[in-house]
Amino acid sequence: MAPVKISHVVSFSSQDPKYPVENLLREDGHQPWLGCPRDRSRSLRAELQLERASPIGYVDVGNCGCAFLQIEVGRSSWPLDRPFLTLVPSVTLMSPADSKLDRNRCGVRMFKEADFLALAVGQKWDRLRVTCSQPFSRGGQFGLSFLRLRTPREAGTPPRPPPPQKTGPVGRFSLDLLPLHASRCGEEDPPAAWPSSPSPPVSPDSRVPPLFRVPPLSWVSCPICQLPFAPAEVEGHASACGEQGAGGQERGDGGGVQGVTGGR
Repeated sequence: MAPVKISHVVSFSSQDPKYPVENLLREDGHQPWLGCPRDRSRSLRAELQLERASPIGYVDVGNCGCAFLQIEVGRSSWPLDRPFLTLVPSVTLMSPADSKLDRNRCGVRMFKEADFLALAVGQKWDRLRVTCSQPFSRGGQFGLSFLRLRTPREAGTPPRPPPPQKTGPVGRFSLDLLPLHASRCGEEDPPAAWPSSPSPPVSPDSRVPPLFRVPPLSWVSCPICQLPFAPAEVEGHASACGEQGAGGQERGDGGGVQGVTGGR
């Protein structure tokens, strides 16, 4: 998507000497092209020469009070009586109501190849003709604030992918497991992105809760009692959580389990 630069103005129908059509060649876009204050035709046209013949893939236009805009393309080698081809058919930049109330004058429109007529797509052009009009307002100047052209996207350059959607289970991982999880995260099979926790020796006391068997940072909280469990065990715990008495596990000040009061 390289910029297509405009080299000079070939012709124009009207301009304000303070805001000439050459302002469209400036890259800063601080000064617009406006019609002559004494011009009552309510239509402006400018023909521009490009630096080199190039395919056009994108056109960005800054409005300055125009109601309608049309863009045509051609070649400098064509005879003068040969008509240009329409690139962007007549489009509305301001509604009649906005035009009469002189509001929303400075919008920006961005056109891509899908907006162009098929005959003008994929070919190289070195002439551009811009026609804009304002038939709804009899007073006030109008024109364009900027005009930017770019070539199409190069073949083989894929568009930027959208940000990945957050899917699958959400949990916390210890620092030693996080790289492995990140390398698998987003795969088709969500469970594959969950690395298995290391298996420390099982406590001989069967009453010790599962949360003591995994590193603390890999715990997953039960959505009912908020107690931490290993990812592989939290689902089974949650299915039975709340069926037992209020005894069970109590969290101490340090975030672990203070004691186990289940029945013997």
